[in-house]
Amino acid sequence: HIPTLLTRANLNFMLENYAPVLADCEHVMNKEPENYVAYYLCAKAKKASGDLLGAIADLTKAIAAKEDFQDAYLLRGEILFGMSQFTEALQDANKVIELMPEEEIAFLLQGKINEATGKIEEAKANYQSVLDLNPFNEQAYLQLGQLYIHQNELDQAISFFDEALEIKADFVQAYNERGRAKYLKGDKKG
Repeated sequence: HIPTLLTRANLNFMLENYAPVLADCEHVMNKEPENYVAYYLCAKAKKASGDLLGAIADLTKAIAAKEDFQDAYLLRGEILFGMSQFTEALQDANKVIELMPEEEIAFLLQGKINEATGKIEEAKANYQSVLDLNPFNEQAYLQLGQLYIHQNELDQAISFFDEALEIKADFVQAYNERGRAKYLKGDKKG
């Protein structure tokens, strides 16, 4: 029963038992070669166990089976980014945004790629897009604030982290980064 096998594979993934995930997914793929969920779960298990090329291959098969499978594009983009394959990762992030224009994680991925390739203004715009979609996204605040610090825009970073702390007073990492910006500016007491 295919749904039961996929449920068991998903549960095993959550329990970090990757070998049974792969076995169940292989069984499903043998019965239903176009089952994109099985390829996706298999890719997640392979990524978690360190087989990045195998994960990319399975995600490519999932996308071939379902061309609008945004989760597969996103996971493949994240893996490619981790492998410094920035052009391919950006293509996947762009595809996710094309499919789901309000996907915060895809904008974060775009920002990280643009930052890694030296496109600082584009990265800032990507991180700001995330904050426009969700003003409570801590990762976007950290990425953009750290980018300001790296660009030696310390006043901008301090003001930016002040804004983040107004929105979320228990945002510990924002306090740390704001303190770092103040320290770099010469305000040791601040």
